[in-house]
Amino acid sequence: MKRGQITVYMIVGVVILILVVLLFYFRGSLLREVSSEKQIEISSVPEQFTEVQEEIKACTDKFVLDSIYTLGVYGGYFYRDNLNKIEYLGVNLTYLHYGKKSYTPSVTAMEQELSRFINENLLFNCNINSTNVGVNYGKGVNYGKITSQVDIKDSSVIVSVNWPIQLKKGSLTSEIDKISLSYPSRLGKIRNVVDLIVKQQIRDKPQLCLTCMSRIAADNNLFVNTYNQDGDVIFLVIDMSEQKDSEAYKFWYVGDYQ
Repeated sequence: MKRGQITVYMIVGVVILILVVLLFYFRGSLLREVSSEKQIEISSVPEQFTEVQEEIKACTDKFVLDSIYTLGVYGGYFYRDNLNKIEYLGVNLTYLHYGKKSYTPSVTAMEQELSRFINENLLFNCNINSTNVGVNYGKGVNYGKITSQVDIKDSSVIVSVNWPIQLKKGSLTSEIDKISLSYPSRLGKIRNVVDLIVKQQIRDKPQLCLTCMSRIAADNNLFVNTYNQDGDVIFLVIDMSEQKDSEAYKFWYVGDYQ
């Protein structure tokens, strides 16, 4: 076989290899893109009620997603009367380790916190009776009691809202009773990483092993920043892969180092 033929075969082989690599890369990117889409389902209603249905759907979506982000700001808690807190940039952040004890919430505890917050606040935020859409229905939108179930996983947060909403327009009636929402969120993974970091910090106290903390975060494609505040340390865990309005997901907590 001539040298020129060998060269041609080598070039063709390299091109094929590159094409195969690109194929798997774009296939993987596409799968990641599809799996990262949020999903929202709401009870079907007659055409005459689609406007109010869409209004409630959009408001519930925004409220639940904002709540997931707010849960990260408060270190996995909404109800923190029995936990130590410190003010930083106008926000009361939560101590997740104080003394030699960890207060990192379990996944179940975070699910309960988020569910309770939704149950107690969704109606106040998404009562459309005072909006332009609601005014068109007069007193034709009546709200029942809200109950919700939350499932926090490593790569998603799934929320099922049971909310009986009676709709009436003239002689026509209908009901919205369930809204199901799924968000591409790594909150469960972030919580587990924070738990590992907190346990490492408690073992190392009074020393702070920044290298250990950064390695644990990097192994899970996360970043960690630290800030000194009144002798203690504020930790910010950032997930750049998850963004709302171009804002990365942030999980804040405080460690006691006095």
